[in-house]
Amino acid sequence: MNELSYCPYCNQKIEIGSEKCPYCQRIFTSMKRRVYEPGYALIRQDFGLIKIVSVTLTFLMVLLCLYPFLNRNVYILQSFDEGTIPLFVITLIIILSLWQISFVSKYLLNFYHPFSKIFTNIRWEMIAIVFFLLLGISAIIVDTLNNSDLQSGMPIYKDMISHQNMQIITSLFIATYVFWVFVHAITGWTLADSRKLDFVGGLPYLGYILLASAIIPLFIIFVPMFVTNIFFKAGEYSKKYGFLT
Repeated sequence: MNELSYCPYCNQKIEIGSEKCPYCQRIFTSMKRRVYEPGYALIRQDFGLIKIVSVTLTFLMVLLCLYPFLNRNVYILQSFDEGTIPLFVITLIIILSLWQISFVSKYLLNFYHPFSKIFTNIRWEMIAIVFFLLLGISAIIVDTLNNSDLQSGMPIYKDMISHQNMQIITSLFIATYVFWVFVHAITGWTLADSRKLDFVGGLPYLGYILLASAIIPLFIIFVPMFVTNIFFKAGEYSKKYGFLT
């Protein structure tokens, strides 16, 4: 009896080495046979580094949540401007999140076909995060220009134009957030259903927390912890089966 694996498109059982799925009729001649089954080497990645990044992300997210309480500290108020710390922390969170997502995306190549829809969802999610950053920068620029105009005694219609610009930025931010939640939830749902493909462990739990964070944004704090769990398992797995050369 031939060994069985799972089709990366419809998750039906197929024979290992098949070039076409008998169920969904998708052709995957170019697929690497090493994936989808336990015992195969993983794509080489620095799992130690991503674990450090994930722990750092968790710390920064917690720091951002605690900032309203830390902001009452007289020393902090004297040492920094009111918006300096949160702006710096948010920028770091966005940069590290993008790096973490790209690392996770590469790791998923061990389980999913390169043309799987999950990678399209991840790319859209990264685009939404970059757009968040650009909107934040735009809001800061508009606010700075508005304050400088008022201090220099510019006419009141300048303030009205700036207010309209802020409304536009806010509307774009809300639209981008709704889109991000949608893509984020789809990615989470896909990973939550990855138990058949995940021969290392941890991906379904990451999917569950992604779904939870799409519903309750505060849960996003726990996402890096679950990513750390994935790469801890991957590190242990790679010690046994090694990496691709």
